[in-house]
Amino acid sequence: MPARSDGLIRLLRELDSARTITLAHAREVYGGGLSAATWKRVKKRLEREGCVLRWGAKEKRFHVVDPMWTIKPAPSSQARLRDRVTMLRANAAALGSPYVDELAPLFERWDSQLAGSSEGAPPPVHRPQPRADEAFYERLTQVECALRDHRMIAFTYTNTTGGKPKSRQIEPYALHENVGRFYVWGREKVRQAPKFFAVDLMRDVALEDGFEADPKLSLSDALEHSFGMYVGQRQKPMRVVVEIDASRAAYVRARRWPAEVGCEDGEDGKLRIAFAVNDPQEVVSWVLGFGGSARVVSPAIAADLARRAAEEMADAHSWSRRAAKGDGMMEFEWPKEP
Repeated sequence: MPARSDGLIRLLRELDSARTITLAHAREVYGGGLSAATWKRVKKRLEREGCVLRWGAKEKRFHVVDPMWTIKPAPSSQARLRDRVTMLRANAAALGSPYVDELAPLFERWDSQLAGSSEGAPPPVHRPQPRADEAFYERLTQVECALRDHRMIAFTYTNTTGGKPKSRQIEPYALHENVGRFYVWGREKVRQAPKFFAVDLMRDVALEDGFEADPKLSLSDALEHSFGMYVGQRQKPMRVVVEIDASRAAYVRARRWPAEVGCEDGEDGKLRIAFAVNDPQEVVSWVLGFGGSARVVSPAIAADLARRAAEEMADAHSWSRRAAKGDGMMEFEWPKEP
């Protein structure tokens, strides 16, 4: 294929964004002279790029025929772009109607163009992303359609605890992303509390009949007292207070954390941050991630969870006591905050 001229590239970008153009604007974007003969040749070049135009006599402008057409990115970047588009889809789903309805065709067009780019995907640059294949994206698209059209979905589901595959049918209410994993939040029976179903564990997803959505159900309300995605069954949230050492205080202070209800400076540059959660497990995991630079101050039940988890971690790594340690071993220390 001949190299693209600068004018053609500008036209492709304009059509990819606007999806329509007048002849006068095409001349302006293309630059230089654009006679009838030249415009005819340019349209043929556009068609070779997959951009077929249709003339609308009433509006006196050209329109892109294929709603799924877009400029294909460089092959080396396709896999990473598809990961990022997938994360955007999850964030857009949280916006609800009418934004989801308006954005859905755009995401479907991008995903169609990026299809097949999952093989050999490079490691994520910024944050965990789904380990996805084509079947995953197909399931994700079906889930989005079900959410948009208020249709039930049927699927086969296998719990990660080694359970047997089980047929499920749910009313889907929301799509939720947590640390690069996607979940459908929905309920199986009327009056039953909605649950999270991991998209990667779903198989044979099929759209079913429509349902009347319960306006009282809200994912935001369900996660009000959740540090990540554990909803829990506790009627009254537990207040968990964590003390952060001075070396890590600035890191914690710079962010607003899920279920946070208080944050104040302590003695010697330390920081105390409080959470109101239904289940303290995720807060405890977060505390352990500081490697001793954070501790649970209260309640004792949450501190005991941290203690037992730390002891289990120490036991799991006890083999290192007997292992030879050479010069290649590196001890990591948290850098001091500026």
